[in-house]
Amino acid sequence: MTRRFRVSAFPGFLRARLERRDEDHIWLPMALGLGLIASLSFLVAVFRIEGSLQDDARMFLSWMGRWDDPDVLKGDLVADYWYSVSPWFYRGVYRAAWLLGVKPLVFVKILPALLFPPIAFFSRLLRAMQADPLAAFFVTVFILHVMVRHEIVVSGTPRAFWPLLLLIGLDGLARSKILQLRWPNSSWRAFIRKPRLSWRR
Repeated sequence: MTRRFRVSAFPGFLRARLERRDEDHIWLPMALGLGLIASLSFLVAVFRIEGSLQDDARMFLSWMGRWDDPDVLKGDLVADYWYSVSPWFYRGVYRAAWLLGVKPLVFVKILPALLFPPIAFFSRLLRAMQADPLAAFFVTVFILHVMVRHEIVVSGTPRAFWPLLLLIGLDGLARSKILQLRWPNSSWRAFIRKPRLSWRR
């Protein structure tokens, strides 16, 4: 009886939310909830298949074994190259995870799941642009769908960060937040800097 009541009450709840569509405290948590669902579904899928790893990520992670053993691939020009083209922000994130005991081969699978919920804040940006909360919610759903289906965030490479950095910059622009505008700009400079073929321990 209780279950039947709950099912029959859902259309009324949804209708009430649509009638009061200007409630940010309803639609923003729902968008963040979808981001969490995307993260959980991705983690289940990626850890279900043992050894699954993006080809691009393999190249960027090739030199990170030096953190465990400095003599690994010592003098290898290919490993030195991929180290040189890895932005400092990207290296720092993986280094922090390694210091916490999470190996790069494991963290590369966790990283996309950490990025999906912040990307769901795209609805906050749309609200800052005076968009309707309901429209902002559905646009956020579409953006999350694109991020999950395409090999951008899920790659675990430096390009996985650009949607979030772009979102932070645009949100700062919409809200006139100087710090938000400067931080992504400096991060972008690190991502596009010229590579150096030298490697330091």
